[in-house]
Amino acid sequence: FHGINKTQLDKKKFGVFMHERLDFYHPLTRGFDDHVHIPVSRHTESNMDAILANDALKPLLRSDETGLSLLHDEGNRRIYMFNHLEYDRETLANEYQRDIKSGSDIDMPKNYFQNDDPDTQPAMNWRAHRNLLFANWMNLVYQDTPYNLDDLGA
Repeated sequence: FHGINKTQLDKKKFGVFMHERLDFYHPLTRGFDDHVHIPVSRHTESNMDAILANDALKPLLRSDETGLSLLHDEGNRRIYMFNHLEYDRETLANEYQRDIKSGSDIDMPKNYFQNDDPDTQPAMNWRAHRNLLFANWMNLVYQDTPYNLDDLGA
């Protein structure tokens, strides 16, 4: 979308990374803390300069280590999430074990296992923000969708 292509990364971005809340008044991030932990697991990324140059896209969450995470395209009624707030506690651990078993050259997920010990149970420190984003999204859809869908326009 928006003519912004993905690029392949040299190495998988993998772990739980701190993201900064960029807009304190946006309805999608209402109630969010200043910083949010978000699971990341991806081999590609979109060009941040191209995204920031596009006035239609409103960046809402970003990380110094992993870049932009959440964008809102209000004009097209779209939300773009590049990372994985939907993940459960064990999802990154399962991906890590799968990749090891397949012989992939994979680093341990960053900021995930206690003391970088894959035999420990990872802390789940993103659940509240996951639930809040979903509730905020549902409220935004509810508030912005007219009773008569013909009133949405083109």
